Order: sequence, then C-alpha cells, then structure tokens
Amino acid sequence: MPDSHATLAPLAGSGAAPTADECAQSVERNGTYTLPATRGGRFCLTTTEGRTVYFKVITPPSSGLAKLEVTLWA
Repeated sequence: MPDSHATLAPLAGSGAAPTADECAQSVERNGTYTLPATRGGRFCLTTTEGRTVYFKVITPPSSGLAKLEVTLWA
C-alpha cells in the first residue's frame, strides 16, 4: 500500500533478535510494503504511529491464522 506509513523489512533468517535501533535502520534501508510470511521469517516494521516492531513467524498464515513472536518498542 503506497499510502501506508507502515513499512516492513526482512532480516537474515538466524541470529539474535535486533535492537530497536537496528530494526529501525533495517526498515529505513530495506523497507517494502509486502513480503511472504514463511516459517522462521524475521521482520522489522514501523507502524503508522512511528513505533518499531520486530517479529518472527512461528506458524505461517497458510491456514488463515499465523503465530508470531513479537517485540514492540515504545
């Protein structure tokens, strides 16, 4: 959605969870609007309110619901 202020960025498939600053920098450098959600996929995003979020896909949404591990920074 080009009008959206929420932007999503992929992260490498392994390694430690990023800090809020690392996530924000990843979104700034590699942000896009859509990406496939596969098991183990790791992403950072910026919300329309300017908050930074990190999430890892535990169960992809192939059955309609997804299970995510999420960190939201204020």
